[in-house]
Amino acid sequence: GGSVSIDKPPVDLWLQVASVKLFGFSSTTLKLPEIFAGIAAVPLLYAAVRRMWSATAGIAAALAIAVLPVAVITARSDTMDAVMMALIVLTLLLIVRSIETESTAWLLAGAAVLGLAFNVKLLESLVALPGIAVLAFLGLPGPALKRVLRLSLAGLVYVVVALSWLSATLI
Repeated sequence: GGSVSIDKPPVDLWLQVASVKLFGFSSTTLKLPEIFAGIAAVPLLYAAVRRMWSATAGIAAALAIAVLPVAVITARSDTMDAVMMALIVLTLLLIVRSIETESTAWLLAGAAVLGLAFNVKLLESLVALPGIAVLAFLGLPGPALKRVLRLSLAGLVYVVVALSWLSATLI
């Protein structure tokens, strides 16, 4: 007859459930998604920064996130912060890729991933949104109106993905 109440969409919890189903219940299996997300954020950040600046800058950024105390602590716990961080870093990489290739598809993929990050940790994921939006606006080619239209489309994708958890609660 016990129940659990959560205050966030269950995306991160689904990862924990999958881990427990695959490897059995233990504190380690509950933490595996966070561990893998913390590890994945390092090469993702390297790739994004290397593309924007240089391999040296990428290594410095990757090293910084690998030893940053809050990143290490959250990757070793069963909270959902490391998954959100990895998704935000993946968003950055996708936006950088969009700027490089002048591709709207990469931009929309980045918006969708940031929407997924919202589904992991809600408003905390919005901290990265202004910086990513400015980077996209300044980096995308073309006249300002075209960039605004592309960013508006990306914003729509973000909102649809971010609010998709509402449809699950209405069913």
